Amino acid sequence: MKFESLSDSAIDYTPCRYGSSRLFFRGPKRDLNQPYAAFMGGTDVYGRYMKTPVSDLVERATGMTCVNFGVPNASIDAYFRDGVSMGLGRRAEVTFFHITGAHNLSNRFYQVHPRRNDRFLQASSVLRALYDDVDFTDFAFTRHLLQALYEKSAAKFDIVVHELQTAWVSRMRSVLDQLNTKVVLVWWSERPLTNDSWDTADDPFKGDQLFINKNMVDQLTDKARDVVELRPSLRARQNRTSGMQIPMTQISAADEQLSFLAHSEAAQALTPVLGRMMQKGPA
Repeated sequence: MKFESLSDSAIDYTPCRYGSSRLFFRGPKRDLNQPYAAFMGGTDVYGRYMKTPVSDLVERATGMTCVNFGVPNASIDAYFRDGVSMGLGRRAEVTFFHITGAHNLSNRFYQVHPRRNDRFLQASSVLRALYDDVDFTDFAFTRHLLQALYEKSAAKFDIVVHELQTAWVSRMRSVLDQLNTKVVLVWWSERPLTNDSWDTADDPFKGDQLFINKNMVDQLTDKARDVVELRPSLRARQNRTSGMQIPMTQISAADEQLSFLAHSEAAQALTPVLGRMMQKGPA
């Protein structure tokens, strides 16, 4: 495993904003007065610990401006609540939208932070009634909360999962309606897109596509121009931190991210997709 380990921030991400958006994107800030492809999603699209994330690699291969609108720790809620970012995606010639999980969005049971969607803010009265023996002040992050609820009662947790899945489909359809452009949904994950029950995985609470299944994605196909499934190769999964630039204090966190080789493989797969989409013309 080869990586650069530094004592502080290893990469200058040059965070920037566009217009009045409250979201910080990876910089440097791009000129959006020319045709561009948009890359939207969470931490993996942002390319934490990556000097050259997937959007930059596709730009190198195609010569087309590819703007990284990835937001660390974000789900669809960050975009749904930010009209400026929706406008940026809508103006793009093509928008690659990385599918993120159903756990990091506000729903009937709990609220998340409007920008850092992995942050749990508060439980609703409905969730408090369902789990009346849980002290919700103990939780700061959604994943920790959900693991605890599952361990407390798997039967009750089925109700929570159903709500999260329903909310995710509805929110995604709303986001795609707002984008109203050539959207390519990207399933980019170490696990395949199937209808297997979420809790059959070896580590069911690991990964960014928590609770998402194929049936849910199929409900979005009428709103998207294409769905692309990308699964990193075995080599990309085994050499997780190779090619990354990682601060000393964040080595364990980096091991949770998609590898640089996974970014390279994704760029190779998405480059011809972008070419085909540009040839098709307006939807």
